[in-house]
Amino acid sequence: MLGLWRSHSEYQKFLLENLLPIYLANKDRLSQYADILTKLYLLDLDRIKPLLDEVYSHTGVPSKLQPEIFRSFVLMSHLGELSISNWVAKLKSDSLLAIMIGVNPDVVPEVGNHYDFIDRLRLANPDNPVQDSLHPFRRKPRKKLGKNQKNFLVTVALFKNLLIWPCRVNPLNTGPRGFFNFLELLNQYLFLAA
Repeated sequence: MLGLWRSHSEYQKFLLENLLPIYLANKDRLSQYADILTKLYLLDLDRIKPLLDEVYSHTGVPSKLQPEIFRSFVLMSHLGELSISNWVAKLKSDSLLAIMIGVNPDVVPEVGNHYDFIDRLRLANPDNPVQDSLHPFRRKPRKKLGKNQKNFLVTVALFKNLLIWPCRVNPLNTGPRGFFNFLELLNQYLFLAA
């Protein structure tokens, strides 16, 4: 279930209230993030709420901080961070980055929340068929062959699977390029929301 959704105007208010003291204390630090702050300030995520609502169940524990996780991925990609674990640690240690995504540093979404968000977007994409595993269950052939005989059909099928296997690999588990595939998914959602 999609939980509390902070509206765009509430996020803008939160951002202004929390960035003003930082701006007065250290203008240079805030000015280095001026372009991404502008992007996040203008990025209205209220438009994607109906799209994300379809991905979440209507029963169970409500999810929290979904627009903040989306902003976290936008900020993460802008700053060039590829590791979600390192990114969450950076958000927890740097209060400015946490405020930029719309949370206090003690309420930063955990690593598992980020991966859950990725899985939900991946499962929502109808063009990307989901496989339960890389090696789905297949029964062994029933026909027993004689001594020193090979089943030609099994050999051909194995060779065919070896040729097709790179196409079936989950794109999110293929290193840095897989992460960029995920970012392309995010861009598709932003395009649909616009």
